[in-house]
Order: sequence, then C-alpha cells, then structure tokens
Amino acid sequence: MPEVYVFFSVLFEGVKVYFCTARDKDFYAQLMRDGNVAVTGMNREYQMIRLSGKAHRLDDQKLWIDRIFAENPSMNNVYPDDSRYVLEPFY
Repeated sequence: MPEVYVFFSVLFEGVKVYFCTARDKDFYAQLMRDGNVAVTGMNREYQMIRLSGKAHRLDDQKLWIDRIFAENPSMNNVYPDDSRYVLEPFY
C-alpha cells in the first residue's frame, strides 16, 4: 500500500491528475519502484480529492513541469527559475 502524500503542485486536465516530485524524495523512489500512488489534493476553493492507482512518468519533463508551475505559481517560491527541473512529472 502506498503512502498518502499531499501536493500543492497538481494539474487537473480531463480525467487525469498531473503532479510532480523531486528525484531525491522517497516518494519518487517509491513511484519508480512500483508505480503505486495515493494522492490527496486541494484546489484554490479548498475542494479536496483523494485518488489511488498506478502513476506513469511523463516523457516531456520540461513541458509538463512548466505547465504545472503555470497552474501553481507559488511553486516558483520553492523552486525558482531552472531549479524546478529537479522535479519529475507524473500522471
């Protein structure tokens, strides 16, 4: 059973949820090991959702990280400029 993580950098598009995590995090290692994920998210209106399933890493890393950051501009305070590219995107 995967751990449950709270994300501030989530992108909802259609029926998919996109998120990212840094390559040096335990969560990244877990995703690469077995792909199982349970994610809790909250939007600006304080609506929350919890999902579980298999995560898939996205190939076009910079494109997806930039899209996630465009929807979550406060992430620029945590990962300014190109430092954001230590993150890997998943759906």
